[in-house]
Amino acid sequence: MTAALGERVGTGRNAEVFRYAESDVIKLLRDVGPAAGLEREAASQRAATEAGVRAPIVRGIEVLDGRPGLVMSELQGPDCLTAVERRPWRVWAIGRGVGRLHRELAAVKAPAELPRLVDILRHAFESPKVPEAARSRLLAILETLPEGDALCHFDFHPGNVIEAPGGDAVIDFASACAGDPIADHAKSLVILGSGTLPPGASRKELALVAIGRKLMLAAYRSGYRAGGTVDERLVRRWMPLVVGQRLAEGIEEERVPLLRLLSRSLKEAEEAD
Repeated sequence: MTAALGERVGTGRNAEVFRYAESDVIKLLRDVGPAAGLEREAASQRAATEAGVRAPIVRGIEVLDGRPGLVMSELQGPDCLTAVERRPWRVWAIGRGVGRLHRELAAVKAPAELPRLVDILRHAFESPKVPEAARSRLLAILETLPEGDALCHFDFHPGNVIEAPGGDAVIDFASACAGDPIADHAKSLVILGSGTLPPGASRKELALVAIGRKLMLAAYRSGYRAGGTVDERLVRRWMPLVVGQRLAEGIEEERVPLLRLLSRSLKEAEEAD
C-alpha cells in the first residue's frame, strides 16, 4: 500500500528523494519506466548492509504515477559535502572517514544480478564522447586487468556518504556493478579530482569544490589506505579506463579536465605495464 509523499529531502541528476511513511524515504526516478535498475540498486544495498557496511535498509520497490521508487530507511544527518560546508575545518577528518568507509565496501562481494564492470567499460568506450584515438589503447589495457567480483559502488564520493549517528553510511547504489575494487577506488579519485555537483548546488557547495578539492582528495586517499596496502601500479592502470567511462557520461562541464587527465593517465598506465 502506497503512502503520501512527504518533503523532498534530496535531488540528483536522475532521481529525487522524498520522506515517505513514518520513518522511511523513497527514491523516485525522474522518468517513468521499468524498475530493473532499482532492483539492482536494492540488491547492492542489501549486500552492503548484510556484510556490515552501513547503508539504508531496503524496504521494497513501489511505483508512483509510473515512476519506480526505492523505499528505504531514512538516515539522519548531512551528507559529507554538506558537513564540510558547515564546518570546513573538519575536511580532513571527514575525508578520511569517507575513504575508510569505501575501503570497507571494497571487501563486499557483489550480488549475482549486477552488471560486470568490464562490460560497462567496453560499452562506454564506444561512446562518441570518448576520443576515437584512445579507444584501442583503453581496450588493450582493459584486457590485462583483473575482472574481480567485488561490489563496486562506482559513484562513491562525499556527497553519497551520510554523517549519521553511529557512523558514516553510504547511499545511492544506482551505478553499482561487479568488478575490481581498485577500479572503484580509481573512479572515486577521478570524481574527487574532476567531478561537479548536480544541478541546484549552492554557491557555497560550488566554492567548496573549487577550494577544498585537493585537501578532500588527499584525506580520502589517506583514509582508504589506512585499511591496508594499495597496489599503486594497478591504480595507474585503471585510471584511464575510469576516466574514459566518466567522459562517456557526458557531463559537459567536466569534459576539458577529463580529456587532459585521459591523455596523462594513458601514458602513465602504459608505462606501468
